[in-house]
Amino acid sequence: MRAHFFGFLLLAGVSLPAAGQQKPTALPPMAHAPGYSWQASIAIHPKNPQNMVVAVSPGTVYYTVDGGNTWKTGTVPVVGEQGDARLISDGHGTFYYFQTNGPGITACYTSRDGQTWDTGTPVAMDNTKHNERVNVSADAKGSLYVTYTQFDEYPSEDAACRSSIWMTRSSNGKKWSTPKEMSQTAGRCNDARRAASGALAAVAADGKSYVAWLTGQTIFMDRSFDGSMWLSNDITVTRLKADAYSEPTLLVDRSKGPRMGSLYMAWSDTRSSQDDADVWFIRSTNYGDNWTSPQRVNDDALGQQYQPAMAIDPATGILYMLYFDRRATEGEGLATEVYLAWSNDGGNNFHNKKISTAPFTGQTILPERGYTGLAVHKGTIAAVWIQDLDGKPAVFTNTLTQEALGAAQIATK
Repeated sequence: MRAHFFGFLLLAGVSLPAAGQQKPTALPPMAHAPGYSWQASIAIHPKNPQNMVVAVSPGTVYYTVDGGNTWKTGTVPVVGEQGDARLISDGHGTFYYFQTNGPGITACYTSRDGQTWDTGTPVAMDNTKHNERVNVSADAKGSLYVTYTQFDEYPSEDAACRSSIWMTRSSNGKKWSTPKEMSQTAGRCNDARRAASGALAAVAADGKSYVAWLTGQTIFMDRSFDGSMWLSNDITVTRLKADAYSEPTLLVDRSKGPRMGSLYMAWSDTRSSQDDADVWFIRSTNYGDNWTSPQRVNDDALGQQYQPAMAIDPATGILYMLYFDRRATEGEGLATEVYLAWSNDGGNNFHNKKISTAPFTGQTILPERGYTGLAVHKGTIAAVWIQDLDGKPAVFTNTLTQEALGAAQIATK
């Protein structure tokens, strides 16, 4: 099982530097509620990039209307125990916050600015099962796709208990389609490493739809060319190596350029060396029929990199990756930093830059998901991550610009 941070945050007007200065700021923590796991998401208002929202599990939302110079708390009327949290902007100016509670029921809350939220609408799921590990994505029209793991029972020591990947979608966050099972390869319930997990949907500009997930150590994918007729068999994309690895992240390029329609996938595993986890990237230009050989994103000689979050700027097609990095760590130390990688040629080449300040103590067991978040819009890059601060978990944010990254890249040549 992966290690977890636990806690609860309070924020009151925290200052950040202007975009482009690349100086992260912590959102200070307070006393925590035991038993809650940490996840972080960030989204940018597409019509007003100065308005950004951060969501943190359990049940906390922060917003800025000045590009990250100041942050305030938003109030989401979450009911019940709080578990997984996810946040997304639909591309038209609405933020959607998804929150699971203890029984595995997920609700969707909407806001126009991150400050005030509606009372929420339940997402269509089989509530006789246990639904966890929720992810959300949006297509070019703003429709929402919620993917999740459905456990027959959770937790369970029954070796016959089944976990599977499901998806439901909505055009407005209020009315949801009947959930559809996406996976044919069953996962376990009694072993977290063998459960079906990490499902994420990606939809191309022309409606071609894809869902990728992890079962055991194999990344699978399903696809539909019309958004409704899905394959009857799981496509095997790749098998992850060794004991330390992450769930996959999947994107499709919707920018109006030569790589439009390309599929991008990233994860972390230790295929290079048992003690050296790296972030890996692959690309498909023929709808997932074939993929490039795994390419290492990080540019260090030796050191663990893990927990990649990936985003693509729909205006420019530039691909970004946020990840934890231990390249400065020697031996068995856990000194951890945060790096941003970007590629302007579809992942053929990546540039890497550290965007955290002082190293912090990472986890003994590399987390598989949820501790990093990334959003990009028209050259504005917004990053969020969970790290240790003075022995307590804290949320850090950093707002950058591609213009500043490009200038730094030129300066180092």
